Amino acid sequence: MTNDIILIRNEELLNLVKEAVRTELQSLIQEKHESDTDEILTSEEVLTLLKISQSYLIKLRSRGLPHYWLEGTTIRYKRREVLSFMTTFKK
Repeated sequence: MTNDIILIRNEELLNLVKEAVRTELQSLIQEKHESDTDEILTSEEVLTLLKISQSYLIKLRSRGLPHYWLEGTTIRYKRREVLSFMTTFKK
């Protein structure tokens, strides 16, 4: 391996750095989006996400909102499933 010196104009270097940063940011945004959609939520988090009341959340569950029972009375929701349900749900 040799150590070569490469001459590059400032604007070319700036464009290379911008493109590298842009590519990396897009990758990070995509990873964040994918991890957000698989997030497990509590009932309180769903209330905040959808800006709804507890009674309306119960109504949504009775109308098919996917949810999971854990030990006893603990209920959890998958963020992706909640958002998907809400895009197809007719009030």
